[in-house]
Amino acid sequence: PGGFLRQPLAEPDAAARTVDLAQLARFFANPARAFLTQRLQLAPPDTVEGLPEREPFALDGLGRYRLREELVAHAGTAEDRALVRASAQSAGELPPGTIGEVDFAATGAAATAFAARLARVRLAEPPPALELDLDLAPFRVTGRVAEFTAEGPLLFRCGKRRARDLVEAWLHHVAAGCVRPGLVTTLLTQDGTSRFGPVPDPAGILRGLLNLYWAGLCQPLRFFPASALALVEGGKQPMESALKKWEGDEYRGLAGEKEDPAIDCCFRHELPLNDDFEQIAQTVLGPLLEHETRTET
Repeated sequence: PGGFLRQPLAEPDAAARTVDLAQLARFFANPARAFLTQRLQLAPPDTVEGLPEREPFALDGLGRYRLREELVAHAGTAEDRALVRASAQSAGELPPGTIGEVDFAATGAAATAFAARLARVRLAEPPPALELDLDLAPFRVTGRVAEFTAEGPLLFRCGKRRARDLVEAWLHHVAAGCVRPGLVTTLLTQDGTSRFGPVPDPAGILRGLLNLYWAGLCQPLRFFPASALALVEGGKQPMESALKKWEGDEYRGLAGEKEDPAIDCCFRHELPLNDDFEQIAQTVLGPLLEHETRTET
């Protein structure tokens, strides 16, 4: 069990076996947080600090990402861009003066380039959303796939490729594949494109992920997306790669995954990157990476 549990909790009520696809994606994005909120009704603080009291001197990484997302969502006229800029300035996220103008121009250029890539693959007239209601006894998975390319589901994020984005796309891929075999799912990120080809047994893969979800509602699951991806992609020294993500790099200002408040709460008194961690990482990410074709931008 996690460091603060002497033994696993009893299984949740049977109603918890009905899972929405978005809920399942949130679980795998941070199983420790899901355990604390769903089973213990605890609300660990977000990893994002509150807005600073002073005006920013430059956009930080999170502020730049938020601004890119807003600009992609409102890609269109100069009036739209002006509204996004005004909103960012009033929220204190965009620096004043020339620095703010330079930051906004650079971020706007990146958002424009991403929006153009998105427009090339996104169906201009998408079909009706694919409504999901999958009987995977003893589980039931509901949800919907709303965005499509000509080949299948489309997910996108105007940021760098992250493990949690891959898992979310993979969940959509195998869930949609249960209904429409042969689809290709596309994940568009700022640094490239991932395409997931058809899998022979999508229901079996989804059941395996659901079993991990169920186990993670009884005790904190040793799945930490960034560290797990580093492990599975780690080459000759996989655990060393995972530990770098786990510990972070203070010199370069990179926070380690262990610093997430929920993960810290559950695993503060141990190093959870053990055999269980390796097995879970391979279960979640191994098939995903086997079916991923990656094109860098």
